Amino acid sequence: MAVTRMKKVTLIAQSKWQEELLKVLQDLQQVQVRDVFVQNVSNEWVHKFFDGVSPKDISQDLLDYQQKIQKINEAIDFVNHYGSIKVKNQLLKRQNLSLYDLDQLHKEEVITQQLREIFDLKQRWETVEQQLRHLSDKEDELFCWQNLDLNFENLDSATTQVYFGQLGSENYEAFQQEVSTLKNVYLELVYDDTKVASFACIYLKADETAVKALFSRFSVVRTRIDIQGTVKNSLKAIDQEKKQLLKEQRELTEALGQKRKWIDKLQIAEEYLLAQKSRLEAQSKLVTTKHLLVLQGWVGEDEVNLLTQQLAAKLGADTVYIDFEDPTTEEIDQEVPTKLKNHPLIRPFEMLIELYSLPKYNEIDPTPWMFPFFLVFFGMMVADIGYGALMLIGTTIALKVMVFPSGTERFVRFFQILSIPTIIWGIIYNSCFGESLPYQPILSTTNDVIQILLLTVIFGFIQILVGLSLAGYQNIKKKDYAAAITNGFAWQAILVGVLLAVAGKMLGLGQTIYYIGLFLAILGAASIVLIPTFNSQSKVLGFVGGLYDLYGISSYVGDLVSYTRLMALGISGGSIAAAFNLIVSFLPPVVRFTVGIALLLALHALNIFLSLLGAYVHGVRLQYVEYFGKFYEGGGRKFMPLKSSEKHVNIKWNNENNGGNQK
Repeated sequence: MAVTRMKKVTLIAQSKWQEELLKVLQDLQQVQVRDVFVQNVSNEWVHKFFDGVSPKDISQDLLDYQQKIQKINEAIDFVNHYGSIKVKNQLLKRQNLSLYDLDQLHKEEVITQQLREIFDLKQRWETVEQQLRHLSDKEDELFCWQNLDLNFENLDSATTQVYFGQLGSENYEAFQQEVSTLKNVYLELVYDDTKVASFACIYLKADETAVKALFSRFSVVRTRIDIQGTVKNSLKAIDQEKKQLLKEQRELTEALGQKRKWIDKLQIAEEYLLAQKSRLEAQSKLVTTKHLLVLQGWVGEDEVNLLTQQLAAKLGADTVYIDFEDPTTEEIDQEVPTKLKNHPLIRPFEMLIELYSLPKYNEIDPTPWMFPFFLVFFGMMVADIGYGALMLIGTTIALKVMVFPSGTERFVRFFQILSIPTIIWGIIYNSCFGESLPYQPILSTTNDVIQILLLTVIFGFIQILVGLSLAGYQNIKKKDYAAAITNGFAWQAILVGVLLAVAGKMLGLGQTIYYIGLFLAILGAASIVLIPTFNSQSKVLGFVGGLYDLYGISSYVGDLVSYTRLMALGISGGSIAAAFNLIVSFLPPVVRFTVGIALLLALHALNIFLSLLGAYVHGVRLQYVEYFGKFYEGGGRKFMPLKSSEKHVNIKWNNENNGGNQK
């Protein structure tokens, strides 16, 4: 239960083995590939032995992969959106596969053919859609002229001009009056939708100048109707053409619906391409010449033998030269990644550390030291047998019947584990969906509030002492013994001393306990002030700095008060649940056992959500602020092994030599 000790691995092989070598590493998911072209001390050998060798240019290949992946996504989205829903959507069921299983499932020729057919259907669909939009636009243009009983093939005349125009409806009456003053001009209102008035006008060509001047004065917009025959016949023809296109579109929808059966195959193809893309990106980090490749990476000490065995099994014992080294001081400071190693029970809680900050490579892993406290705190804040049982049953069934992405699975297991302390504290408080079971509670949220309050402060006191112990331990590892005392053990002495002194006086434990406590408190305070004084070149500044550090005792009071939220949330959640039960109990019997049941389920579902959310947020806050602030610095680099993106399936290493058992 610590930060995994890492080894720097160097692999040397012939260039022809590059793809297979990277595939073995990707399938194993235990090696983070180093970029050997980064300018640092650890990579000086590249310039010494491979002068002139530059990183492989993968930009064009990377672009090709991006385009292929985008094409698959575009095909899936189009089929999902426009394909007939009569055919069930064949989505890929998430499952655990090895990288070699993925290679077997991917059929490139078949996928290429299916993509070709889908995009052919897409092109036809878009053509039909474009034609329909064009016809709809044409229909909208002709709609207001449908009452014109004119043949547009025979409108031309040597002496007259037919004019179709539009203007604002509010101006049409004035426009009509002005037109009536002109001789030899015929005006007819064709359509008025209260916003735009559409009209037809016939006038002599000899009067065109005067007529157009009038049109210009009223801002008339001329409409050109480019059809053959009458407007009504044109609209009928458009309607018939639209019906034909809609029929063709339905046929395309049916054809696209049949392609829903191929979505899972397309998703496998996307996963396969994403895996290849990851290997391609790794190629730019290793040295490759015409005949040789050199790869370096980071691997945990526990996986050294496994890596050696897998390379020998997949590539041959004499194919790859392997060397392992301990990281140098410079590498620890600059690049060694942090990989946490914890018991499966504790592992889900690593996500809380990742949310805060991973420990540095040479720093303690706080996960196991946070784990028991978070269990107690979370259970104390939710504290309901029924809620805990629902969490346990729901998460257990979900983990049994479903395959989740690794991050989601870890989150579900996180709440599965937390259900146990929730049930235990529910038993202690005797709370089950806000009701009491027929037994005497160990602690009553009604009668034992003070005891619960003191218990929360005691839990906080213990956690702070543990944090200070870890701070002292960390500084001892660094051989900074003065800091181990001033940042850890001296504060423990003060806190324990104050506790003993108060207990000796107020609880009547005797003068001996009081004086022991007083001695410890004074010793701790003196250490915090005097050690910086003696270690500083300026005694005055050291003494002032020590006094300032000692002033930090006030923050410990605030820290201990923060733990009282454990009582507040635990009592409030149970009280709200009891209030919901009481509200429903006031309903008439008929309503209570019909609508009341649904209402009660909804209210308790809301309370469960709020209780879990509150317990999670406040539990995390207590760890990050009150606890980690005492000993934990963070700032580590996350271990990023060569692996697939796992967008649709989980890629698990499959040990073919051991009967296919997954790691």
